[in-house]
Amino acid sequence: MTFTLAADAEMLYHDRLFVERVARIHDQGFQVEIWDWTAKDIKELRGTGAVSHQ
Repeated sequence: MTFTLAADAEMLYHDRLFVERVARIHDQGFQVEIWDWTAKDIKELRGTGAVSHQ
């Protein structure tokens, strides 16, 4: 059995802008969890290359 780990961008790195949090989590090799994606700039988030946890 394998697991894919996701880190919650809402809970980590509060000292950074949200898009920077997403990029940092992605750069560390994790998928990214976002609570309310409707309140985020999706185009900006896509630019990070991150994959959302589903």
